[in-house]
Amino acid sequence: MPTRCAFALCFVMLPLAPLPAPLSAQEAAKPIFRYKEAKHGPAELKYYGKIPVLTVSGTPDEMGEQIGALQVAVVADFQKLIEGYVRFRGWQEIYPWLLKTGSLLEWNFPASHRREFTAAMKVGKVDRDLLILINTAFDVVSAFACSTIAAEPDRSASGAPIFGRNLDLPRFAYLHELTLVTVYHPKDKHAFASVGFPGLFGVVSGMNDTGLALAVNEILESKDAATKFNPFGTPKLFLLRRVLEECTTIDEAEKLLKAAVRTGMMAVTISDTKECAVLEVTPKSVIRRRPSEGVVTCTNHFRSKELGVNDTCKRLEQLEAQRGKQKFTVNDIGVALHAANFGELTMQTMIFEPASLRLHLAFGQLPSSALPRETLDLTTLLRVKGKGAD
Repeated sequence: MPTRCAFALCFVMLPLAPLPAPLSAQEAAKPIFRYKEAKHGPAELKYYGKIPVLTVSGTPDEMGEQIGALQVAVVADFQKLIEGYVRFRGWQEIYPWLLKTGSLLEWNFPASHRREFTAAMKVGKVDRDLLILINTAFDVVSAFACSTIAAEPDRSASGAPIFGRNLDLPRFAYLHELTLVTVYHPKDKHAFASVGFPGLFGVVSGMNDTGLALAVNEILESKDAATKFNPFGTPKLFLLRRVLEECTTIDEAEKLLKAAVRTGMMAVTISDTKECAVLEVTPKSVIRRRPSEGVVTCTNHFRSKELGVNDTCKRLEQLEAQRGKQKFTVNDIGVALHAANFGELTMQTMIFEPASLRLHLAFGQLPSSALPRETLDLTTLLRVKGKGAD
């Protein structure tokens, strides 16, 4: 089997795109309805404004059944998108190896997540290898090019942390229209909201019922000489899901990540209700990078003295240029994210307010940072059933 190095860096970072013109009011107001509202037992898929939200609860098997029943039509369509993307990127030769590597990582899924995944696959009747690939691709190939900025209470106009993130992915077909917020109420764990796509069981961006919020950024170089891929580790996105299910503070998240066996490198921008940080993660190290003057930024480089190699990045420069704000508002964070947009790669723009459990989200057209954000109050969605809902 080829090593990870044989097919790593399948996504080449592009130069920063020119700042696009704002969308017209008509374009920005265009609704995107890729999902059908439906119910299955206690689960429901419905729209809150323009945002599709799937709410599931119970044991892993119960949540998997609910997800499989309510996502089946979209996930089946998703297979065609993936196959088309493989042809577009010229990955036909390495695609079987991507599937094989992903299937090996399935054995490293946390047990509860594997049960949920298996139940969803059976009910949804989708290709198992494809579903595994969707959830392990971040461990095997390089595809994310994201930007984050977070302000601590003394730099926030609200007096509470505020945390923004652009999710940048290579564009293909209508993936940018398939954003889905999934609210989980897992039995005996923290409820959490995951901002992702159909078929995704791990967490790329999300927030739990205590206000712990996080987002992951791709990293390709590290000073600690760690291997780039450890096949014995927990896949990254499932590890971040564990953080939201089990932790309430940055300290607890850092402890969990240090104790885990990790597959590779990533930067995790994270905020609880009191502070913000970036956790720089490799298979060998977990380093906490604290804010400078109450603000922390991140793109696709480690920046700590322990792990940083090179932090030259136009998007990072754009974020750092926003530091002059005395007190950041939600709109100020939005301006910073738009300045750092990656053109047609910027698929989701979101701002978390952890203390009030509010999510401000834009998606559906590219770049998403140019769109008006829709506000989703997660208080009721996360807390109405309470922790450990049956």
